[in-house]
Amino acid sequence: MMQSTKTTATFLLDKIYGAKLHVLPQGKKAAEFAAKRIQLLIEEGKKPYLIPMGGSSPLGALGYARCGDEIMQYERDNDIRFEKVLLPNGSSGTHAGLAAGFVTRGRSPTIIRSYSVLGEQEQAVQQTLKLANDALALVGASEIAPNQIDVDGNHRGEGYGIPTAEALEAIASLAQSEGILLDPVYSAKAFAGMLHDIAAGGFVEGANLLFLFTGGGPGVYAYRSAFDF
Repeated sequence: MMQSTKTTATFLLDKIYGAKLHVLPQGKKAAEFAAKRIQLLIEEGKKPYLIPMGGSSPLGALGYARCGDEIMQYERDNDIRFEKVLLPNGSSGTHAGLAAGFVTRGRSPTIIRSYSVLGEQEQAVQQTLKLANDALALVGASEIAPNQIDVDGNHRGEGYGIPTAEALEAIASLAQSEGILLDPVYSAKAFAGMLHDIAAGGFVEGANLLFLFTGGGPGVYAYRSAFDF
């Protein structure tokens, strides 16, 4: 993991659970370190398994393909049809897996709109597309076309893990109105993006929208200094 000047919620939980951490100096690429670490463990006779950031591998993405089944089952049980499913996009596994799941059930992946919190928009689109198609290849399904992946890169702010004013406003608004706690890194930026799109008339009036909350609420405690309370 990259060295940071503050202890994030994830870092704290890693320490509590006794994980062995490798803190890298600024500029050191985690992927390169991980590859060398894997090779060393193999040479020691161990059988390591490298899980990419966010668990965003083709196999990992298929976990969210099942989420697509749950969404469609909810629609059938409640006689409702969602026009859009909205979610954050970090390492792209959630969007890619959900898109793959919809495709295998005959549903267009254009129903999904994600908001990038990590990469630039075009980078996020390409990463999501590749991951979705790699996941579909595992189950022998047809590929998704580039124009079927919708990612908005306008709400990530200065970069990953750096809260935006609109994200902080979204956290306070939802907490005070619904008692639901978003996190500043992922869900709050996506929720703020959704609110922006609603205000801008981006959806048909009265449309059924589903916001997919991917968790991370405890992360808000690591950003207490960002709130003007």
